[in-house]
Amino acid sequence: MSAEGEAAALEIDGGCRVAGFELTARFSCPPRSVTVIQGPNGSGKTTLLRVIAGVAGLWNGTLRMGDRIVDEPEHHTWVDPADRSVGFVPTDGVLFEHMSALDNVAYGLLRHGRSKADGRDRAGELLAAVDARPLADQSPSQLSSGQAQRVALARALAIEPRVLLLDEAFSAIDADSRPGLRSRVLDELRPPQSVVLLVTHDADEAAAAADQHLTIDAGHITH
Repeated sequence: MSAEGEAAALEIDGGCRVAGFELTARFSCPPRSVTVIQGPNGSGKTTLLRVIAGVAGLWNGTLRMGDRIVDEPEHHTWVDPADRSVGFVPTDGVLFEHMSALDNVAYGLLRHGRSKADGRDRAGELLAAVDARPLADQSPSQLSSGQAQRVALARALAIEPRVLLLDEAFSAIDADSRPGLRSRVLDELRPPQSVVLLVTHDADEAAAAADQHLTIDAGHITH
């Protein structure tokens, strides 16, 4: 329970094995919170986000989002990534190469039942919100790494996720724009009840964003 007595928006207590690497995690995130995760390269930060997103699975324990268990191997419980209401922005953005920036952002909206016109209108609004509206018709191959991160942020926000996973998601944004964009995403653009997990190596970013701070090393998490 959070300090306000609310149930955790995200709670994990379990472990996974990926290509010989073992990760154990036990923590919870209250609603509306930003949890910053830091640690050396190879410590398991991205693996943790992939487990929460459903790209990888637990081998024991439980992953809960709100009052819903989404991964519990002991009881063969597994919720597909597309049904978890998770927005995931990897370090490199990972956009759909065959789609324009606008269509990348609209993709999740169309999958959730929006009309093509409505979805594209909303996608344009989100691109504008992250200062990327002029990129709408460009393909991912035409984008710089910072531009791709802006589009990926808009795409993750489009589905109004309950959980937003940001893996160094501002690292390629130019230094002058980064604080303002980060503040806009975390304070204005994400759904008000959502929880954010932010992986960063930037100490200033961590200090500015964190409601909760976790450190991970060799697959083990400490508060």
